[in-house]
Amino acid sequence: MKWLFGFLALTWWVGAVAAVEEKVDWQSFLAGHDPVWERMGKAWWEAPFVGDGDRGMMVRLGGDRKLVFEVGHARVQDHRTDDLWKGGIPDAVEVQNRGRLPIGRFELSTVGKIDPTKSTARIDLWNAEARGVLATDRGKIVWRVFIHAKDGAGVIDLMRSDGESAAALVFIAQDAISPREKNLPADMRAARKPNPKPRSEGDAKKGRVVQDLVAGGQTATAWQRVGDGRWFWTIEHRFPESDAGTRAEATVARAAGSDFLVWQASHRQWWHDWYPRSFFSFGDPYWESFYWIQIYKMASATRADRALIDNSGPWLQPSGWCATWWNLNVQLSYSPFYASGRSAEAEALPRHLAAGMDALVRSVDEKYRADSAALCRNTGADLFGWAGQPGGRALRERKDIGMETGNLPWACHNLYRHYRVTMDEKMGRELLFPLLRRSVNYYRHFLKEGADGRLHLPKTHSPEYGEAADANYDLAGLVWGCRTLLELDAVFGIKDPLVPEWRKLLEKLVPFPRDAVSYHIGAAMPYERSHRHWSHLMMIYPYGVVTPESDGVEWIRGNLDHWHSKKGAHQGYSFTGGIAMSAMFGDGDRAQRLLDGFRPFLNPNTLYREGGSAPVMETPLHGAAVLQDMAFRSQNGVIHVFPATSPKWERTVFRGFTAEGGFVVDAGAERGRLCWLELAAPFGGEVVLECDGIGDLKRAIRGAKVEVLGSDRLRLSCDKGGRITLGDTAVVRPVGGPGTNPFGLK
Repeated sequence: MKWLFGFLALTWWVGAVAAVEEKVDWQSFLAGHDPVWERMGKAWWEAPFVGDGDRGMMVRLGGDRKLVFEVGHARVQDHRTDDLWKGGIPDAVEVQNRGRLPIGRFELSTVGKIDPTKSTARIDLWNAEARGVLATDRGKIVWRVFIHAKDGAGVIDLMRSDGESAAALVFIAQDAISPREKNLPADMRAARKPNPKPRSEGDAKKGRVVQDLVAGGQTATAWQRVGDGRWFWTIEHRFPESDAGTRAEATVARAAGSDFLVWQASHRQWWHDWYPRSFFSFGDPYWESFYWIQIYKMASATRADRALIDNSGPWLQPSGWCATWWNLNVQLSYSPFYASGRSAEAEALPRHLAAGMDALVRSVDEKYRADSAALCRNTGADLFGWAGQPGGRALRERKDIGMETGNLPWACHNLYRHYRVTMDEKMGRELLFPLLRRSVNYYRHFLKEGADGRLHLPKTHSPEYGEAADANYDLAGLVWGCRTLLELDAVFGIKDPLVPEWRKLLEKLVPFPRDAVSYHIGAAMPYERSHRHWSHLMMIYPYGVVTPESDGVEWIRGNLDHWHSKKGAHQGYSFTGGIAMSAMFGDGDRAQRLLDGFRPFLNPNTLYREGGSAPVMETPLHGAAVLQDMAFRSQNGVIHVFPATSPKWERTVFRGFTAEGGFVVDAGAERGRLCWLELAAPFGGEVVLECDGIGDLKRAIRGAKVEVLGSDRLRLSCDKGGRITLGDTAVVRPVGGPGTNPFGLK
């Protein structure tokens, strides 16, 4: 029959291709997903928030007569080196030396006593601002805040009723003391050379606070009041320069001198362009609202030219996790950008990795620096940290950090996803390939041939579990890394001299340690106790080295069963990781059950915490990514459309989702069965489309050839700019009725 499929492909060539029509009233649609506060809270996980990718603000009650506008900046960190310590070197030295620092807050002191139950708020997603009404026993204060999308200044608007006309707004600076310092022994804390006290200049109407740092550099917060109730403010951080104060004042003066309505309109226009880059609706009021709040959060926490998303984003809170973690956190935080067509604003990750290449090289022992690089578990924005190595390293750190080696391959996997959806050859050739090459080369120094003729790794640390030889966390990244280097070498025509070595490594590397039930943590270390991380299952997700096609659905399902069978240590990302794996083997029922299990971990504003109140950014953002996975995922040359939609999703629609190869897909389904699809191929290329019933839909094609591989699979060979439409002409519109604003405090 193969000849018949080829004949049919030729006869379909001439069909007309109709563009998908979109009918989304974005303002109304997003208004139904706004977090709404029917009462105000005191905790950071209850607070409305705004951000511009560097600066952030949260609004919450600070007492009976205080409303707090807490400010942060994702680049404000210490820049210490070891010579600034006296009396020893602490645990997690890189966090202590180059971790995030607090800044301060604007405090509104009211005349009367605040009634939290009558004080309301809302995040207006469409316009990227938060606003509310503060009720006291003397009157009301209407407030509004946003941080301009482009120019680096924020605004606080206050309208005070007569009884609250004397309510006063002032800035309160915090000392630049690392939140991690509470973990230090008392003698080491006392011996630490402190940063100077912040210097305040000016008054409540116009002023600034300058924070010099003992290691050099400077942070400054500046503000200026215009009229009776509008304050412009900004934060600047500079290193090694010490001109943050001058820069902050200039930014505020520029904003304050602008035509406010024009200034506001340009902020809103940026956000109005941001949301329609892609569309996704599936009719579950809770999870759809959650999804669109994450889209808001993504652009609030990072931009192409701004900060890397670390554990706190722009909203730093007291926590020992006041830095950048690389054994899951960064990688998950950037996961929703790729499929959603928003990779342009994820450029901060490749930009930081490119700028930090020298630091990643210096992070390994000197004798390996000629050809290797690695990522420490935790770093500052400069990415330097004493990376672990197989077999351990004589460090000033704990043994687990000294053996944790598998973080850079995972970061490279994010780079690979970025490259594959953007098809940015310059980034792939000049950053991804050399960085992944160094990452794989690092392992080559430690691989030893065993009596079985296989190459083995000495002990490394598997995150959240322990140290084992042949740890699957490392083996999975190493296998994926070698395969990807061979792929990129062929695509780019590099002809690297190490190609034979990578092939040999794949042939001789020890198989992933396992038993009949599950993959192990590593050699002689089965998975026997609960842990929240899927570090032993990385070959399944995210690397896709083990797939349903290669190893069978039941094997992957069994591994997920075994991981989740051991209760006690699971956290939110244990559920999102399980959803991603469920999407791989097409189980929408299980994905929904795991969504239900994830729900208790979410907070009113969708920011995330573990260990009681420790803030971490990654899990809700990964939640958005796995919702995408349920409807659309691409890997290993296959685009899976509606692979695992929830049984609760009667209809599902997406527009503008991006697959590997840069293919752009729009599609609609009823109860998980494809109704229509349009695929555009801006770069051309070959890809397989997989979806239930896809082979039965009528086709209209331009610049593409189709081979039917079965009722659920088509192979497309597309010219650059080619397009295929399956099914009837479609209209993209929201699924279900108006949103119900489930987030916020009720």
